[in-house]
Amino acid sequence: MLKVVRGKIKIKRNVWKVLTGVCRSLRIMDVARSVGIPYTTAVDIVNKLKDRVPMSFVPKLKELNLSLLAIFAEGKIDDVDSMPFMVGSRRFIGIGGMVSLFNALVPTEYINEYLNLIQERGYKPLKVVVGRRVYHWLPESELTLYDPRAEALGVDTKKLHKFEEIVDKIKFELRREDRGGKGIVDWLDIAIIQAKVEYAFEKLSKVKEFVMSKYGVPVSKQLLSYHFNRHVVSLWRYNSVRMYLDMNEVPIQAFLFEGRESDIIARLLVEMPYFIAAYIDHGSSLALGQPPCNILSEVYEIISSFDVKLPLSQLIMKGDSMVKNKVDLLEYFRDGKWVFPREKILQITP
Repeated sequence: MLKVVRGKIKIKRNVWKVLTGVCRSLRIMDVARSVGIPYTTAVDIVNKLKDRVPMSFVPKLKELNLSLLAIFAEGKIDDVDSMPFMVGSRRFIGIGGMVSLFNALVPTEYINEYLNLIQERGYKPLKVVVGRRVYHWLPESELTLYDPRAEALGVDTKKLHKFEEIVDKIKFELRREDRGGKGIVDWLDIAIIQAKVEYAFEKLSKVKEFVMSKYGVPVSKQLLSYHFNRHVVSLWRYNSVRMYLDMNEVPIQAFLFEGRESDIIARLLVEMPYFIAAYIDHGSSLALGQPPCNILSEVYEIISSFDVKLPLSQLIMKGDSMVKNKVDLLEYFRDGKWVFPREKILQITP
């Protein structure tokens, strides 16, 4: 169904069809309709894929008043699972030595307090990218080419040599997405969203069970359906799908950019297959990916065309260092707004 051969991801045609449909569908039924296959076939393929290919609901962070932080810091990763808002961490090696990368989904109004907390824990931040906008590679991405004969994923070299046209689209997209504003959300919206971030097609009955088991609050499926259709749908951008190569053979790399065109280059790179995500800040950005050797020359050719610097040089992830934390955002949401857990911090700070 999906395997790696000679550094390339091989994907069966029906599977590729389903993956393209997953990204623009809120329900598996919508996937089946959009790609023209029976519903039972779509369900079967999605169920077989979901443990190997994470499928996540991607919300509009600005409307939720959240930012995804990428914090590069000195210091070993220790006890970060007790940190509020911390969704993951990993270790990278570069020319300057070892560096830790922390990812945290933080209410935008509390970013400075959160960075202070990081320092109180003994870490020294080197660079911080505030992902006010986050983009993911999608099967429909401009520089991605699926070869149905070889059933393999590769770079669209024809478009690559004319990437200026794609840059114009990216500039327009970035300007348009700057216009979004903070929305009004309810705690049930947060409960649904975080469940679907874990798995894009999670059933509302599972959300109902979670809310009851953890918080003792009975909610009807009808009420959850109302919140999903009236609120959550409008906060949805797309679903991401993440396919990884063997990390021992092709390590994840971090490209931290600074400069006038940092937003454009990170956004452009994530149009290429084997890239994962791009975090866009003001004057800086981060692209994470697993570019295999056979496309590295194209990657650096693109980078050299933009007015950017890589202040931390090339960073390669230590294969066994990636840790993911499951954060319950409901713990930090009260009366329709985010709260910073000062009391909890005092309890867990050594």
